[in-house]
Amino acid sequence: MITVKNIISEYPKIDQELLPSYMKSYAFNTDVKKNINLYGKDATIDMLIDEYVNVLNEIAGKERKTSQKAMSKKPTRAGRAKKAKSQPSKNKQAKKANAKSAKMTKEKIGKNPEWLQTIRRFISMVGQKRRTDSVANFVKRLQFEFQANPKRKPTPHIKQISYILDILVKSVNANRMKEYITVSIPEYKLKALKELSNQYTIEKINHKKALAHQPLSGIEQQKK
Repeated sequence: MITVKNIISEYPKIDQELLPSYMKSYAFNTDVKKNINLYGKDATIDMLIDEYVNVLNEIAGKERKTSQKAMSKKPTRAGRAKKAKSQPSKNKQAKKANAKSAKMTKEKIGKNPEWLQTIRRFISMVGQKRRTDSVANFVKRLQFEFQANPKRKPTPHIKQISYILDILVKSVNANRMKEYITVSIPEYKLKALKELSNQYTIEKINHKKALAHQPLSGIEQQKK
């Protein structure tokens, strides 16, 4: 409880952010500290200091209620222990769910197709110094694989392959007289190609296990 007698010592304990502007510390020093000894002798000063006392008590009461609510919400030791026990299982479940979703998003491919090899090789070339003749040979192979063969089956992600081919042709033509070239594309394009490449994973086949499950030939059965 703040009173006229303890207002000087209790005032610093009040949060300044909660005080109205006309009761901040600079105003308190002028209104109360300098005039506290005149309380009871001047009606105007009495009214002024009484107003401070009332407002400060109101704010102090609100602060006490807020702190009590915070204390009541604070978890007990038993509650903390229970939460700590349940936390690892939740973390494990979250990790399993993330791993499962990651597996589901990646499409397994039995062999490394030409179009995926092309995208991944191009990603490794970006920003790297390469021999011009090596890049030119790579362009010729891509043109043969994806453009010159009319009977070829439709290629997945042909737009990305066409973009790669276009970039490489322009790079070779612009630097034909140089021994080395550096292929560059915008960062967002490179990011998109990497995201596309990461959607696929090559399924590894254990050939020894595959052979072990194959039926034996007539000669091998006779040997047994």
